[in-house]
Amino acid sequence: RTGSSKPLSKMPFRLCLMACVVSAVRDPGPLDPAILTSTQLEKLMPYVGNGFLATHPIVGAEGGVGGAYTGNTVFLAGVFNGAQFAPDRSHRAGIPDWVTTVLPPKNTSSSAVKYTLNVEEATLTQRTTWLLKSGGSLRATETHYAHQAHRNLLVHSVELSNDGDDVLTVELHQAAGPDCGGPYGCDVNLATIPAPTGVRLVNGSNLESETNSTPLTVIAIASSLTPNVVRLSGHTSQTVHALSVFTSSLETTETASVAPCERALQLLQGYQTNTSKLLTEHKVAWQDLWENGIEVAGDNNLAATINTSMYFILSSIRDDWEYGLSPGGLASGGYHGHTFWDQETWMWPPLLLLQPHIAKSALQYRYLRQPGAAALANHFGHPGLRFPWESALTGVEAETGGGDLAVCSVYELHISGDICFAFWQYLVAQNSAAWLRDVGAPVIRGIATFFASRMTMLPSGKGYGILHAMGPDEYHPNVNNSAYVNSVAALSIRTAISVSNTLNLPVPANWSDIATGVFLDADPATGLIREYSGYSGQVVKQADAIMLGYPLSSWAESFTDVPNLVINQTTQIANLHYYANRTDSNGPAMTWGLFSIGYLDAGLRTSAQSNFERGYANAQPPFYVWTETPTGGCVNFITGAGGFLQSVLFGYGGIRLTGHALVVAPPEPPGLVTELVLRGVHYLGWRLRVVSTRTGFTLTALSRGDDAVPTLAVALNDGQARPLAVGAQPVVATRPTVMKITALAPSQSK
Repeated sequence: RTGSSKPLSKMPFRLCLMACVVSAVRDPGPLDPAILTSTQLEKLMPYVGNGFLATHPIVGAEGGVGGAYTGNTVFLAGVFNGAQFAPDRSHRAGIPDWVTTVLPPKNTSSSAVKYTLNVEEATLTQRTTWLLKSGGSLRATETHYAHQAHRNLLVHSVELSNDGDDVLTVELHQAAGPDCGGPYGCDVNLATIPAPTGVRLVNGSNLESETNSTPLTVIAIASSLTPNVVRLSGHTSQTVHALSVFTSSLETTETASVAPCERALQLLQGYQTNTSKLLTEHKVAWQDLWENGIEVAGDNNLAATINTSMYFILSSIRDDWEYGLSPGGLASGGYHGHTFWDQETWMWPPLLLLQPHIAKSALQYRYLRQPGAAALANHFGHPGLRFPWESALTGVEAETGGGDLAVCSVYELHISGDICFAFWQYLVAQNSAAWLRDVGAPVIRGIATFFASRMTMLPSGKGYGILHAMGPDEYHPNVNNSAYVNSVAALSIRTAISVSNTLNLPVPANWSDIATGVFLDADPATGLIREYSGYSGQVVKQADAIMLGYPLSSWAESFTDVPNLVINQTTQIANLHYYANRTDSNGPAMTWGLFSIGYLDAGLRTSAQSNFERGYANAQPPFYVWTETPTGGCVNFITGAGGFLQSVLFGYGGIRLTGHALVVAPPEPPGLVTELVLRGVHYLGWRLRVVSTRTGFTLTALSRGDDAVPTLAVALNDGQARPLAVGAQPVVATRPTVMKITALAPSQSK
């Protein structure tokens, strides 16, 4: 475990499991960026989740913004309601929770409340203190968490403390949230069934399945009944545990023939006998996750944004439940709870470096939905795999309207290339032959087959391109030769060639010509790449053509025969300057992080800094909940959190993943930051630590897994390979040194 290099200013020393800060001249953010507080009910309150279930246990003032959630509603990953082409389409189902409320005591003179999000422990607490007219006070500390070790369990503990001399009678009220609490009205049909004393057991299902061949999802909830009254003698405390267990028929493959209601009851009864250990087990599970993370010194606001961004993403996905990520997080019906390109392009890259076991589950979500991708490709008259723009339970296209496919689902086919890119990154970062054979290759080759069919030889010998498509710039559908679409299509095909050669699988004769002959509409005088053929400066919704630099150039650099897809610095600067003035200033949050990375690559630090700060301006204090745009939109917009984290890891962290090496070349830290630490960067089974300061940077090997390559080596500017060893002194470098980390063959490591 790695601690902060310095004690926190004016605070007792503690291990910095999270992004930590040393306050120097000024303190622009919270005193502790892992413990965030407010003494009033904020409009944007945080959620608790564990990747299986999530909820907003404390509803924000005015119900929050974006219409994405309501109170007392729980969301389960994978549980949707609504048919594919229904008016309300398939959407994440809102499920009622059984909520306990502490009623204000009688004869009080005043009260005060404090809300606390402890990111390190993944708990949300409401502490209410009532001053009694007779003297003394009653304090209710309500702690909410979605148990990280026991994924089906939602915990609400209520500690009641009587600080006075009198005996107090405290009333508790327990009631279910509304069955129709979701943004679409009723999503589930639940009925109470007989249960043992002290337990409320309900069973039912969603109302409408996604397709005609999809069964309804059975849902069961077992909740502990809390007492109506608690009597407290003077100067005593008592804790009441309100536990809720959620199960569904989606788990039947793991639980054999046990019905969801029976399993929910069994789990609840087991947890009820072990309440004293529940919080400790939960904290330990989160400590394991925080073994890998990001630390900064010098800027509390930045540290808090890093902490909450990772927390919100990790609360929405887990390694043992393969149901993907959605833009609004798991505790929301935002964007219907669907999985878009946001998963692979924005939220997934930080997981690949810091939590590869969780990153793998996101790819498994796609792998298991190949039938839907094949059906969609066939619908448009093509072979292979065309993944849907929006995916829910089954993997059929979920972006529908008016009984048919909607605009993005018709034209925004680049998502298949985005998925292929993620599969390729996982392959080069983990190098698992079995995974490539069984999981990676079928998806990569299926995507390449689709794109090869979709590519067209353009007139006048320009090369290959895709007509009638849409890039990330959703303001302009049905365009020809989107630079982004053509690039990810060609690189998907080129990746499939490499994978096929590795596995001795056949390669269609035209794949190489298509991959190496793709057309980009570039201005030969300035190097500027037009977003699409005929583009003439219209407003762009979000990052599009600039993405040919970061992240796509690292993909292209892995192959020697697609040099036109590797963006040089001249073209990069031309693209950045041109599109910076044409990108909607009210567009989605993640765009500015990519501008920041691009400017850092070009050596333009001032522009990089301003875009970096703009990239996390939508994280709203005091709990740093993300809004999609400066004025609102989807909440909690963890797509923005992912884009921001990339600007830290791949921008100021200087990390690049290519097919040949892990490249580490961090620039000077941003703004007030004096030290940036990337702890637990995973590469080929090794865990690495990168520390960047004003004077240089270091690389340390932290640990080596059982399935790791035997030897990793780092080469500096001299090209000499230096084997890494766990426990050895850090490798020290000054700028502009570039570290390249590669696996050594046994003969090289001697």
